[in-house]
Amino acid sequence: HLDRLKSEFLANVNHELRTPLSVIVPALECVMEADLDIAELKAFLGSSALQARKLVVLVENLLTLSELGRDTLSLRVVERDLVPVLTAYHAERLPGVSAGLRDLVLAVQAHSLPARFDELRLRQVLDALVDNAVKFTPPGSRVTLGAEALARDGVQWARVRVEDNGPGIPPDELGNLFDAFRQIDGSTTRRVGGLGIGLALARDLAAQMGGRLVASSEQGRGSTFSLLLRAD
Repeated sequence: HLDRLKSEFLANVNHELRTPLSVIVPALECVMEADLDIAELKAFLGSSALQARKLVVLVENLLTLSELGRDTLSLRVVERDLVPVLTAYHAERLPGVSAGLRDLVLAVQAHSLPARFDELRLRQVLDALVDNAVKFTPPGSRVTLGAEALARDGVQWARVRVEDNGPGIPPDELGNLFDAFRQIDGSTTRRVGGLGIGLALARDLAAQMGGRLVASSEQGRGSTFSLLLRAD
């Protein structure tokens, strides 16, 4: 069973590398060879930049997966205010999400939200959660990035949540959701892309920061992923 999952994973790595390159290379060739106006030039370069970012995230995730496997991952967990970090992250991701005809809504009411985290690794977790939400959210819909304080089991947490209104997750799949190399549909012909490592990495990075990652879902209404970071 594990060998089959790894084989699907390697096939998907090949697929996920080729897909952005199949956009980037023709777009750059067109820029070099064609006489384009500014609007056309921006469109070609914009699509290339979007696909290049996907490649960067893919490589970063593979490197992080390797570091986790060799127990060599470097973190610098400190107490900081989450609000400016989430505000900046939202501003950076909004154009790319909007280009896919989805909206990314920031829902943070607090003026300040202290938590313990490593910003680089937090951004990796957010990338995994937002990318996952965008994949399963139909065009014209929205993904919500929210945060609030939360008390649970006598512990103070800062909760960062990513909500989508996609198809939801079957109850029998929720228990396997954070397994590496696994997707609800693992083939290269599935409707959505991805390697099946993003959520597993997000869970492991949350644990490395002293936090937790949990998911809830209702079929037909969407899913919510909650990152709990220590706030005490």
